[in-house]
Formats: sequence, C-alpha cells, structure tokens
Amino acid sequence: MIKDNQLYCSLDIETSGFDPLKDEILEVGFVFFEPAKGAFKITKEWTQVFKPSKEVHQSILALTGITQKELDEAPKFSEHHKELQKEISEAIIVGHNIEFDIRFLESFGIKTSGKSIDTLQLSQFLLPTHHSYNLENLMHFFGVAHKEAHRALADSKAALKVLEKLLGVYQGFPTALKKEIKELVSGQKFYWKEFLEISVPIVKQKKLLTSLLDSSQRQIDFKFEADAIYAFPPASEYLPGVLQSLSESKEKFLVTLPKTSQVHAFWKAGLCEPLFKEENLFNLSKFNKFIKKPELSAEEALFALKILVWKTVNWQSETILDLNLSFFGGQFKEAIIGGKTVKANKAQVLCTDHETFISLENKNEYKNRTVVISGLSEFEHQASSNISVKISWGYITYALRSIYNPELFTGDIKLKQEVEEALNATDLFFGLVLALMGNKGETFSYVKINSEASNSLSYGKIQQASENYSKKLATLNKKLKSSVLDNAILSLEAFFKQEDNRVKWLEISERRCVLNNSPIDIRPLVKQIVSPFAKLSAIDDLGAFELFKYYKARLGFEAFKQHSVNIAGKFGQKDLFSFLKPAKAGKIKVKITAGQVKKENLLSASGGSMLPAVLLLPSLAAAREFQAENYKSLDSGLSLLVQNSSGGSNKLLRNFSINPKSLLVATDKFVLKYLKNNYNGVDAVKKLPVKTLVICRLPFEQFTHPYYEALAETHANSFMEFSIPLALNNFHSILKFFWTPSLKTVYIYDSKLSKDYAKAFKNYLEILPNVLLEEI
Repeated sequence: MIKDNQLYCSLDIETSGFDPLKDEILEVGFVFFEPAKGAFKITKEWTQVFKPSKEVHQSILALTGITQKELDEAPKFSEHHKELQKEISEAIIVGHNIEFDIRFLESFGIKTSGKSIDTLQLSQFLLPTHHSYNLENLMHFFGVAHKEAHRALADSKAALKVLEKLLGVYQGFPTALKKEIKELVSGQKFYWKEFLEISVPIVKQKKLLTSLLDSSQRQIDFKFEADAIYAFPPASEYLPGVLQSLSESKEKFLVTLPKTSQVHAFWKAGLCEPLFKEENLFNLSKFNKFIKKPELSAEEALFALKILVWKTVNWQSETILDLNLSFFGGQFKEAIIGGKTVKANKAQVLCTDHETFISLENKNEYKNRTVVISGLSEFEHQASSNISVKISWGYITYALRSIYNPELFTGDIKLKQEVEEALNATDLFFGLVLALMGNKGETFSYVKINSEASNSLSYGKIQQASENYSKKLATLNKKLKSSVLDNAILSLEAFFKQEDNRVKWLEISERRCVLNNSPIDIRPLVKQIVSPFAKLSAIDDLGAFELFKYYKARLGFEAFKQHSVNIAGKFGQKDLFSFLKPAKAGKIKVKITAGQVKKENLLSASGGSMLPAVLLLPSLAAAREFQAENYKSLDSGLSLLVQNSSGGSNKLLRNFSINPKSLLVATDKFVLKYLKNNYNGVDAVKKLPVKTLVICRLPFEQFTHPYYEALAETHANSFMEFSIPLALNNFHSILKFFWTPSLKTVYIYDSKLSKDYAKAFKNYLEILPNVLLEEI
C-alpha cells in the first residue's frame, strides 16, 4: 500500500565521466510526483547546471548538449548542496539506472533515503525479450516524445513516463501471472512493488511481423544439385524465397545459417523447424527448482521474474535465444538451460546455425538430408573458430561464478569451497602466464608461440604450471561437474602438444589472457564435418569472383560447380527470381574518388537532407577529431553518435536506427566487429537504414594477428590471393549491412582506388542492384 505522506522524486544527473572519485556532477534535474489513478502527477520540478573545477571533454558536451557558456556561468555544486540535501533526503528516488546517480550524489556528500525505484530494473523483467534497455530506446518503444535527451530534467521526466508505461505493460499481463509476480516479490525489498496496485492504462506490446515473405515474392522452383554453389546478386534478400521453395520440394533439407537469430526468425515465420544446441534450450524443471529455493536473493528474484514473464507471454518457450540476458541475468543462465531437443526430423526443412551444425554429435540422424550452407564467409569463420582450441581466463572465471559467486553470495552454497579453490587456481595460473609472457607497457598484445618461444625457460615454467592447474581442476570438477572445466583441461593438454598445421598464440592485456590453438589448413576438418551427409550445396551473395574463388579453396569446395542467379536473367527456361527485383526502388548513386576525404566532403554529408548518415572514418582518432571540431556547427536537433563516446555498439546502433536525424561517426572496424560478434542472441539491428553512407578507406586488414599472418604465409602471392579477398569480403559485409531501400548515396574515398587491384572493388560495385556508379 502506498503511504499518503511518502515523497517520490524522479531524478537524473549529467556528469563529466563515470568515476565518482575523479569526475564531477554537471547538472541535476528532478521532479516530485504523486502516484495517482491513470497517471503520475508532477507537483514540483527543479534543475541546475554546475560549474566544474576541471575542463570537461568536448565529447561530454556533445553528448549532453550542455554548452561551455552554461558551465562557465553556473554556480558551483557546493553552493546548492544544502538545498539539494533538503529536497531529496526523504524521498524514494526514481530513475533509469538510478544507482549510478545515487552513487555520484553520495560521493559529493548528498545523503539519500536509501530507497529507490530503477526503471532499468523493471524494464528488464517486464520486457524480457526487448532488444535494448537504454532510456532513449524505451522512450521510442513506448512512443513517448523525448526532445532533450541527456539533459537532466528532460531525462528525469522521461524516466517517469517510462515507469508509467512499464506499469501499463504489467497491467496487461494475465491475472495468474500477476499473482505469481506478487507472490515472488512479497519477501523482497523492491520499492516498486506497491506501484503494481496503481491502475494505469494497459500498454499493448507491439506484435512483430511474423511473415518474412511478402506477396510479391515467389518460391524458387529448381532442384539443388550436389556439390554446387548458387551465387545470388550481392545484398539480395534471397533466404525467405529459398526456404519457401525448399518446403515444396520432395527432398528433405538441413539449411545452416550464419546466425541463431535467423534460425529463430525463420522458425517464427513458419518457414522451417529449428535445430538448437541444448545449451540454448529452456529447461522448465531446472527453473522450477530454482524458483522454489527457500530464500532467493534480490538478484535471483529479478532473474526469476524475467523468466516467469518470458515463459508466460512469449510466443515460444523452447529456446532462450530471444531472451535478452546481455545486461542482466547471464550469471544465472545455468539455472534454466539444458532442455531436450524437440524431435523435428520429420520436418521438410530444418534450419540451424553454423556453430551448431559444425558441432553436431548426431550427424547420422540427418545424413539423408541435403545440406545447404548459406554464407560461405560466415561458415569459414565459424569453422575456423570452432575447430580452434581456446582457453580463456575470463570464460573459466565466469563459468565458476555461475556455479557460485563468492562476491554476490549467489549460487550453490554447497560448492562454495570448491569454486573458491578453482578461482584461486585459475587466477594463479593465468597470472603466471601474464607475468612471464606479457609485454610490459602494452595495453594489449599478441604473443605468437613460435619455436623460439616454445623452447624458452618461461614457456617451460608455464607448461609445468598448466599440468598442475589441470590436475587441480580435475580433482575439483569431480564435485563441480562443469563441462567448461572438462573442456579447459582437454584444451590445455592440446595447447602444449606438438602438432603440425597449427598456429598458437596468446592474447594478453592487464586482466585478460587467452591461449589460442588453431589449424591453418581447415579443409580436412571441413570434409570430416560434411562427409556424413548425402548431398551438399551452398548459397551466397558474395558477388565478387575473387571471393567465391577464395572461400571455395579455403573450405575445400574447389570442385563445386557455380551457378549465377541473376535478377534480370533466367535459370533454365523460367524467370524464377523475380522476387529479387527491387520493388519501386530508385537508383542508388555510388560515387568513388581516388584520394583522401576532405573536411568539406564530410560536412556536406552530415546534415539536412543527407540524414540519417554514417561516416566511416579511417581511424578512431579521426572520428574523435571530427566530433571535437564540428559538434557545435552541426544542425540543431541532429543526434550525433560517435564510436566509444555514445555507449556500446548495440546501444549506438539502436539509438541511431530510431532517430531519422542521426549522424553516426565510426570506423569500418566498428561495423565489422559488430557483425562478427553478433551471431547469437538478440540482434541489436539486422541492417542499418541510412540515406547517406561515406566510406573513407577500402577496408584492408593489417595482418598483425598471428592467425592471419600464418594464413598469409600459405599463399604464393599473399596480397592478391589473401589480402584482396579479405578486404573485398569486408567491403561486401559493410555495404550489405547498409544496403536498404533507404539508401540513396554512397561516397567512397581512398587513394588506393587508382591502383590496378582496385578493379576488384569497382567490379563488385558494378554488379550491385540498382546502382549508378560514378568516378569523380
């Protein structure tokens, strides 16, 4: 029951950084409100900018919109200390990620009531599959206007609006679910639980489109030949049509896709049945055991709420892949996974992801199916990664803390001693590796284990330590029963074994240490993976001849016949690919310049009718320089998002996609890293709709990575046979990510475009659909 005299204050602060010990409060804004039927009533609002004692970095000014003039003319924080203390000391503080704000205020001597309501916490269990929990994205999701993002008063009001909407989501839940939620939180100190009784308008969640195939698309009526590759036009959305076609065939198919999210989406659309790893399958009995624990901690209760809501309101509860555990909940994942695969071998079309396909233990169960590999470059990446051996300090530590976390006191208390011993042994071993092999003064480094390194005294000490570490883990794992520790023991043994066709290296930073052991020639291992299946073919939209040639050789598919599927052409006697033709799409102008980009080129693409726009600059330093020099002069109302200055990649891309007046300034490596790392779980964005794209360099790799160095050495002409194909693949991946009906103009700048080898990139551009290519 809500007390009549209880004060509620929705609050936000803006700071010069994230560390309350060295950074300062630049602005405070808050509103007092009264919980009322149907809505929250604001009774008072307050805001103030404060003068810092140190210079504020321009990236902070650009992010918040606070001007240097405002800071110069503002009073010091100390001048309003007493007023702030008096205003908020007795209130329950509401905000988004409010613990950050409270921690900052307390570091500046402001004492709070110790009671708070965090809309971030609420959103994570009330919207368990939502792709992003940052405030801007939630405002967009709920359709609430937010004109002054990152100003304290505006954000405090925004958090209050989000709280109303979240309570509206709760009001729309089934009565039985609401009862379970109330029972679960009854013994917890969650100050929002009284708000569950407030009657606010029900918020109906948006239903996602389940059909991925529109009426203009048609099935592809031809048989897949064995040992063949079907080359579709680059950037074409061919998969839905292909899957529909396969479902009408007399054959049975196993289609392997780059991402688990694709498998999930096509399953939801009714185009296939899925095949997932057991570690991605929900185990109801384990969850029921978890939820019945006698005393759940606050974090365990929040996780239980998230799963409870998900399994009740989600369209499926077979796989946890659409659960967003990226921000919270991953530490309890072991408590809900390990379900049994639903037998779907009668299905006409089975879809799985490359990682699952490569590691299938029961391949013979599917041996009579025709395997269709979609995405040669992604398949090569997963094959190289999964065949590799990796022993990670961070991953072993994460796995142990998932069993029992000695810092949070969560997990299986009976295994406390074994976990603590394993954690100590893990820190001791990897700490020794850092001490003996790390390069002092470097923040990150690769250490290649060549013959000289492997014969060194330091390496011998590490090898001996690994044997002792493995024995310790094996002893402790008799009780812990962790598959991660089993794999770590086997992987350590393999790492120190002398083998041909392998490259070994360490990845080292201050608190990171990974031992890597990868095969150079993967063809024998790929053959072993695919050999149980009766027929094998592949489909892709790589476009460039050089790319198909490279991946066919890398995977051992040189003998595969290659069939080109043209948008305007025919396959046999039929025009079977009309669904690939762009519907009423205008021409995309692609302008290439053999030279470096100029400042005026960037500015002309950064505002007005050119938005939303993306500038892919040559380096992170160039991106920061552009921000520092131009944020004041850019269009009013423009949302400037800069790599490493506006949040992580998921947040950055999501926030860009919801604002039509956005400008993203990043590097090509930022995009490529996002695409490579985003194979599993909830996609932040599948493609990024932009109107203007500026690429300021051809995306060649610098082969400082030990694995790439080893691969390059296997080619007679490493530049033409290795560097060019990899740069082309990067080029293809970047353009494909941005190639949507929104795209109007692409500018490409690089002095290398004058070289003979640049023909490979120009030829690729010429075969893109709907392109007007112009060399300036």
